[in-house]
Amino acid sequence: MAAKRPFVIPVFLVHQGCPHKCVFCNQALITARQPQLPTREQFRRQVARFMNQRGPNRRGVQIAFYGGNFLGLAEKQVENLLSWAQEWIEAGRVDSIRFSTRPDTISSRSLEGLKNFAIGTIELGVQSMNDEVLSAAGRGHDAEAARRAVTLVRQILPGCELGIQLMPGLPRDTVRRALASARAVAGLKPDFVRLYPTVVLAQSPLATLFHQKKYHPLTLDEAVSLCARLYCIFKHNRIRVIRMGLQATDELQRPGAVIAGPFHPAFGHLVMSRICLETVLATVGNQPLHKLAAPPTLISALRGQRNANLARFKSLAGNFTGDIEQNTSLAQDQLEINGKPVSLCAGKPPVTL
Repeated sequence: MAAKRPFVIPVFLVHQGCPHKCVFCNQALITARQPQLPTREQFRRQVARFMNQRGPNRRGVQIAFYGGNFLGLAEKQVENLLSWAQEWIEAGRVDSIRFSTRPDTISSRSLEGLKNFAIGTIELGVQSMNDEVLSAAGRGHDAEAARRAVTLVRQILPGCELGIQLMPGLPRDTVRRALASARAVAGLKPDFVRLYPTVVLAQSPLATLFHQKKYHPLTLDEAVSLCARLYCIFKHNRIRVIRMGLQATDELQRPGAVIAGPFHPAFGHLVMSRICLETVLATVGNQPLHKLAAPPTLISALRGQRNANLARFKSLAGNFTGDIEQNTSLAQDQLEINGKPVSLCAGKPPVTL
């Protein structure tokens, strides 16, 4: 059975603590909020509102500071926000705190200041491990900053869960560089990863580059194929990929919000469908296909978007009729192919489709 996810209460700090604007960024559009810190009362109302929505099937509650560069805030601002969150923890209603921050804001001093608070998760916006890509994206730090940040978090907050965010498809990025970044991140052994293929948001510097024909984003199919390969790198290294693609909020789905790039409301599903397809094809090879089964959570992905995978499976040699059986004894990352359990990403390297 899959582990229950924590119930996350988001508190958005739009552009707050950011030293400059990266080429891809328009946080106000992504979060539908204006750039300002919440007051104490606004914070209290936000947490209380989400607490009333909590369902029974979550393993814990986290207050999460998203959308800005948390440790880039003034020390007093960091202390205030953490203290407000800590009050809910001490009242027994929240379990821990999580936040996202840039690698170059991680230091011994900044982490030592967190020891009095119940920090459960830190997410680093690494985006790439290639210095040329980071420079072109206007990040203002190099890949070594990410390596230093991970080392410091592990040393000073050893019990803290650590996540890394990657953005394949940035300016100057290539498939080779994206794969190398994934392998470098896997070597840092984070607890989880998020994959956000780059999209062109309205009113971002990247939008200007796109209109000037100085930037060409990944197509949807290119991004799906690349993220399938990245996912398999992390899976082989036993690192969870907890999200692929931006969350499809009403604001992002508004006409004109996303100018170009591989934005899709079900991007993660498309990637998992591609991985399922490639796993079956690599496992079967030239042999006939007779039977497919999956755990309930993978049946939709195995069928594919609009049953596209099923059409491919039916075209293979064998007597597969298109009926996918449900098998609850399989692990959440396994398929049953011709009667044998097979892990996703197993077999030969992913085929080119």
